Amino acid sequence: MATITQWIITRAKLLIVLPILVFIPTGCNFNPYSTVNEDKSAGFNGSFEIVQEGLPVNWNIYKPTVDTAQAKFFFDTFQPPQGKQSLKIVVSKCSSEGGWHSPGIFQELPVETGKTYFVTYWFKNLGCKSMIRMDCYKAGTEDVNHPKKWITYSDTIPDWQRFEYEFTFSNDLNQFRFELNILSPGTFWIDDISFEKKLL
Repeated sequence: MATITQWIITRAKLLIVLPILVFIPTGCNFNPYSTVNEDKSAGFNGSFEIVQEGLPVNWNIYKPTVDTAQAKFFFDTFQPPQGKQSLKIVVSKCSSEGGWHSPGIFQELPVETGKTYFVTYWFKNLGCKSMIRMDCYKAGTEDVNHPKKWITYSDTIPDWQRFEYEFTFSNDLNQFRFELNILSPGTFWIDDISFEKKLL
């Protein structure tokens, strides 16, 4: 009788515990919209030299890029502007909405308030429409009234071109976000993204 009672108690405990375990994320970086392989020693990794499991380290990757066969990452060693390779994204089908709906990457960085920063990067593009969005904002808020730049490129740029922008952070802004989205099929390369504080 005691054995049967113990068996019933054990089964009841399992029925309570197992559903809870099913819903516990398996990694520290669980996110329904993006995935990231983090390595603090890799820093910003703006030249995409450090790769883990086929993805550039420290970059958040939107799920349409990794969960479907419609967008794939490659690391192209042919004439990168900097380092040994550039990030190449080949898209056969995608949403034009942007954000987590479309293939893309993003990274967020803390900044010093009141300081000016330079953002530079190189890219080229065959056939696809892309959007690069850069935001200055206050960490932990959803404020939409902060400085931001959206740069949309829809024309083919067959050769590497360098772009440069400048941001001055007011005293209430302490975070920067760099985001790339692919909005139509084609092939896109990006490399040597740099984010540096302007020296006095």
